[in-house]
Amino acid sequence: MKEEARVQSKIKKYIKRTYPGALVEKIHGNIYQRPGISDLLCCINGRFIAIEVKRRGKKPREDQLTFLESVRNAGGIGMWADSVEDVKEELNKL
Repeated sequence: MKEEARVQSKIKKYIKRTYPGALVEKIHGNIYQRPGISDLLCCINGRFIAIEVKRRGKKPREDQLTFLESVRNAGGIGMWADSVEDVKEELNKL
């Protein structure tokens, strides 16, 4: 399993364990989707959250940053993370 996939799996498990009833979906991009859509789309306690997951040391592409910004502009939470700790920190702000 690739490093990024391992991090995604850990984030999904953390959210499901910490927020019972949360929806967490892995998005497998294809040609019919908007470019840059985040890896994980979630709904936690009624809040829409998009998480772009990267390997440690890597940053999102411009289209991924644009998607995260559009989520924030629509009132959701858009973040990128390279660890479960990044997600914990951001979700603790809610």
